[in-house]
Order: sequence, then C-alpha cells, then structure tokens
Amino acid sequence: MRAVYSHLWLLAARIDHAHHGNTAKRALEETVALDNAVRRALRLVNTEETLVIVTADHSHPLSMASYPTRGNPILGKSPEYPILGRL
Repeated sequence: MRAVYSHLWLLAARIDHAHHGNTAKRALEETVALDNAVRRALRLVNTEETLVIVTADHSHPLSMASYPTRGNPILGKSPEYPILGRL
C-alpha cells in the first residue's frame, strides 16, 4: 500500500553547494541523486492524492568551455593544456 500525504516537498540543496564550489562533477552527481529521489518518492506515494513538488530556491548555469580533443571526458582535463591542471 502506498503512503497517503497531502503534499511532499523535494529539495536538493547540495546541487547549489557544488555550483558555489565550482565542482561540476559533484553538481552532476547531485542532480542524478535528485532524479533518483524523485523516482523513489513517486513510487512511494499515491499521486492521485499527493501533490509532489520538486523545486530549487534558485539556479546556476553549468558551463563547460574549452578546446579539448574529441572524445576527451567532459569532467577530465584536456591533454592539450597540461599546464592548466597545475594552476
């Protein structure tokens, strides 16, 4: 039997913390964790009787800009600019 609630709030503040720390990998991992939490919550509640709200208090853009070689992992360092990894 599914739980019956009037409402359920889901908030992922760790995504924001990762953006403030300029840690793109962590921001992506936290986004996946939020997606998993939403999926789990939707399985646990009766969506006919429960208002499910997924929100953030604000957002940040996630930008990845560079000129790496094709196939370079987006979270890795470009082998063309090894000096940047030491800054």
